[in-house]
Amino acid sequence: MGCRDAWVEVPSKVDGPVQLAEYDPRWPERYEQEAAAIRRALGDRVVRLEHIGSTSVPGLAAKPIIDIVLAVPDPVDEEAFVPGLGRAGYRLVIREPGWHEHRLLRKRPHDDVNLHVYGPGCPEIERHPRSLSVKPLRKIEGGFAGGPRLWPRRRGCAS
Repeated sequence: MGCRDAWVEVPSKVDGPVQLAEYDPRWPERYEQEAAAIRRALGDRVVRLEHIGSTSVPGLAAKPIIDIVLAVPDPVDEEAFVPGLGRAGYRLVIREPGWHEHRLLRKRPHDDVNLHVYGPGCPEIERHPRSLSVKPLRKIEGGFAGGPRLWPRRRGCAS
């Protein structure tokens, strides 16, 4: 399965520059609101739920999109979680059975939350940067220095 085959819907064309925003102290609050909605929608099917990615790192400029990782008992069993998340405003946009059974859902209407779904114990959960595991970055002219490469490229997928 190729990268384009993973899309459940036709991906939107992205051909402009990536816009970064200064750190917003409301990002953790937004995560907490979404986490509560996800927990209400799925109940005990939530195995693990965390704010990940650059918006989870205090002081770090980022794309203003909240990334969340959710572990469910079986990501292949979409009927166990997709309908509930749909009622919470999410839609399934990517299904990657060949990559840790990853599913990606986005929050309607603005696509301002990415919800990454995996099974319990998936090593990809640990690879995502989060506020407790990313070493401090020092701001330099034109960007940041001293940090890890935050988003490793998946083999076979151009980015």
